[in-house]
Amino acid sequence: MKLETKDLVTFVVSGAAFVVSLASFYFAQIHKPSGAMLILLERNFSAAVWKRGLGHEDYLPPTSTMVSPQIRHLRYSLSNTGKQTLYVKSVDLLRGADTRGNLRSHVPFTVIPSGDVDAFLIAPGDIKIIELDQPMDYEFPDDYDFVENCYELVSLEVVSADGHRYQMCHNITGLQSWGMDIHHPIWDGTTLGNPIRGTGFV
Repeated sequence: MKLETKDLVTFVVSGAAFVVSLASFYFAQIHKPSGAMLILLERNFSAAVWKRGLGHEDYLPPTSTMVSPQIRHLRYSLSNTGKQTLYVKSVDLLRGADTRGNLRSHVPFTVIPSGDVDAFLIAPGDIKIIELDQPMDYEFPDDYDFVENCYELVSLEVVSADGHRYQMCHNITGLQSWGMDIHHPIWDGTTLGNPIRGTGFV
C-alpha cells in the first residue's frame, strides 16, 4: 500500500502531537524540580544607645554606658520558584575562607549572632520574608585571622520534599559600606543551585 504525501503529513503531525503530549505530561506530573531565589531587599543600621550618668564625685567627668550596640538589619525575600515544598532548616550569618559555605567546604566557619530565625516550610510559588539583626559589637578571638577568613555570608540550609539538601550562600562581605549602589552585584539574587551529596561535601 502506497502512502500519499497527505498521509505522511498526517502521521508526522500525529506523532509530533503524541510526543508533545508525553513531554507535557512528564513536566506537569512527573518532573518536579526544586528551585528558589534569595534576594537582599534592604539593609540599614540602628544607632547604638548610650546612657549618660554623673561622676561619683564632683571632680569626676560624666560617665557613658552602652545600653544597646549598633545593630545591622538585613531583610531578604525567599521565593520558591520550583515545584516542590522546601524546608528551610536554618538561617545563619557566617564568616570564613570560602564563599561556598560550611556544608560545601572543609574549612571552619564562625557563626556570628544575628537573631534566631525559626525553621519554616515554603510552598511552590510562595515567598517568605527573612530578617536578620546583627549586633555590631561581636568580638572575635584576639588571634582570629581576618585576612584568611575574609568572607561574610548569609547562609540558608534547605531540604526539598524529595530529600535533597541544599545550601544557599549570599556573599555580603562588602555590605558594611553605606554607599552600595543599586546596580552593585550584592543586590543580585542567589539561586538554590545543586544539591549537596550525602557525604556532606561536593
